[in-house]
Amino acid sequence: MPSGYDVLLSDTVGFIRKLPAHLVASFHSTLAEAADSDVLIHVADCSHPALDRHIEAVIETLAQLGMESKPQLLVLNKVDNLSGCTTTSVDSLRERYPHAVLISAASGYNIQRLLRRMEQFVVERSTRTRVFLPFRAMNQLPYIYSNAVVEQRQETERGIILDLLIPEPRSARLVAVLEQFGGNVEPSLEHA
Repeated sequence: MPSGYDVLLSDTVGFIRKLPAHLVASFHSTLAEAADSDVLIHVADCSHPALDRHIEAVIETLAQLGMESKPQLLVLNKVDNLSGCTTTSVDSLRERYPHAVLISAASGYNIQRLLRRMEQFVVERSTRTRVFLPFRAMNQLPYIYSNAVVEQRQETERGIILDLLIPEPRSARLVAVLEQFGGNVEPSLEHA
């Protein structure tokens, strides 16, 4: 991300409206990975005439999978294909989808803005917390580093103190792991 935070992005298959019944179960199973994500980034082709129906299909599918309450960022791709289109303009897209990020993956238009929005999206849904991890629990350090951003690290005589930025969905699990190994968690330093 622009500030140096690491994220893992995973791509899933696109959502197909009116999928044949014999493919529904296998299609849904391919989306299981999305259930474990902290944020869903919904990329739609804004130059397609059925854009609204495609977005609705995604919303319906997420509801069927029980993921409708997951934080979502709408990204409208292919704005470079709108130049000759009279019915859809960038202004009307911004009006219809005020929270969406409009990009062109082909030309690179607004990609940096998308990265900043993605980072902002995650940080806004994170908590800053200070934890103490005793030396006897150092084997948990890789788990901490893979599930939180370590903003500061200070070694003491008995262990280390870490200032963490933890995405909300992972916060409770990380606290449980720390407490299991004799670490402790101070109340949030501040909400990110």
